[in-house]
Amino acid sequence: MTPEDVETRFQSLRTPAPPERLRERCLRPRSVRPRAALAVAASFLVVGLSVWLIATQKPSVPRPPERILPPTAEQTPFADDPVLKDKVERLLRANPGKGILVIRVKEKRGGTLLPVTKDFAMQLCLEPADKEHDPQKNTDGPRAAVDLDGTLLFVVMPGRYRGNGYYSFTEGDLDKLYLLWEYKDVDLKPGQALLLADALFAPRIEWSTPGGVSLSRKADPRISWAPYPELSSIEIRVSVVGKFADGTESWRTLGELNRDCPKDHAVSLSEVLKVCRDPVETGERLDLILKGYGRDGKELSGTGKLRIRIQD
Repeated sequence: MTPEDVETRFQSLRTPAPPERLRERCLRPRSVRPRAALAVAASFLVVGLSVWLIATQKPSVPRPPERILPPTAEQTPFADDPVLKDKVERLLRANPGKGILVIRVKEKRGGTLLPVTKDFAMQLCLEPADKEHDPQKNTDGPRAAVDLDGTLLFVVMPGRYRGNGYYSFTEGDLDKLYLLWEYKDVDLKPGQALLLADALFAPRIEWSTPGGVSLSRKADPRISWAPYPELSSIEIRVSVVGKFADGTESWRTLGELNRDCPKDHAVSLSEVLKVCRDPVETGERLDLILKGYGRDGKELSGTGKLRIRIQD
């Protein structure tokens, strides 16, 4: 290849020069477009307005909490039971100037609490709080029978009362159960309804020692009961049985035995007699009533009366 051919080939590989108009356009200084200028101006305007609003804004005055929070729902002992609430209100309207005491009655059956709707009535022993208790006089009080919703409703004159126990009246299967109810003093105002502690029927603790048996001090036998779930501690109340002049029975409490629940579910006769405040004579009859408590100290159940006769 000759030098002329090489030069010709080299010139053909060069990039052609751009047109003159394109070259002038590329080399000319670029100016700011009107649209971009408007955007920049708008941003400055927004910043200025924001600064002016912040500077001129008045401090906000906090509103009272009651205007911020929703209105508090009505809090009454019967807010969760509209049927009971209506029943209480109707009873108050029918007995102007008086008050209502309410007790819900339930039965513990297989770990479930069911309402007791029949075969049960209760009489409250209420004494005026400003009067001294007379042990020779039976305390009177209102009586009510359970309704179909499992509720006792007592209509009571307003006042401050000292709780002095209760009488319970059961029939049918409830006779085999143990009633738990914690009574307290009552301060009742006119037109007021008070919800007292629930009354609970639970399976009874059964004595293993037969009733009516004669027990010898010398032999010092053990008095036992059937095992009961979750029983942690016990209380055995000891009462001596006597008679009034008319031949009816009377009871006088001699003492209480309190201790942890024994592993063999039994206590000795000597342990029972040791807590008696007065000596127990040979031939006297004693009534024992046991109460059982859980680890939290709450009463779980109890027994009926176990009557024994003391022998030498």
